[in-house]
Amino acid sequence: MGRQVCQAGQGSQREKSTGGPSIVMPSKLALLDTNILVYAFSRDSEKYQPSRSLLEQVKIGELEACLTSQVLAGFYSVVTDQRRFTIPQTPQKVLRAIEQILAMPSVTLLPQPTNTTSKWIALIKDYPAKSSAVFDVQLVATMITNNIHRIYTYNRSDFERFPQIEVITPG
Repeated sequence: MGRQVCQAGQGSQREKSTGGPSIVMPSKLALLDTNILVYAFSRDSEKYQPSRSLLEQVKIGELEACLTSQVLAGFYSVVTDQRRFTIPQTPQKVLRAIEQILAMPSVTLLPQPTNTTSKWIALIKDYPAKSSAVFDVQLVATMITNNIHRIYTYNRSDFERFPQIEVITPG
């Protein structure tokens, strides 16, 4: 399975533990937003190829990427829902895809540090959000508390208001 960050780091590098020796992770680690995974599953979308190419870069180790349980749950929710996905996928197929992604050596599953909730509250106060936008703020809070400052997404406007985050669109 992919790596899991066990301690939030300070500065430009992060330590992680998988039960073995500690590994220092590069500062260019970037979070993949839910929509990257969704479009990588959407063969009919114009965003399919850039999303697949990004995942291929991760797979071969050219890019260090991280995910959260929130991103994975969102991906599962969208691609198994016939109202939101043209040809909904079976839960078994989506779980296999998630397991394959997590098994990539260049993928890190981020934890939710105990200070994430207080960071989320502070961000909501500074950058008010309502309705489903609170989930983007939650993702940013998780990123910041894990010292991650880059996100790959097609929803630039959801994240550009956070000066702590560099927003990158594939393609």
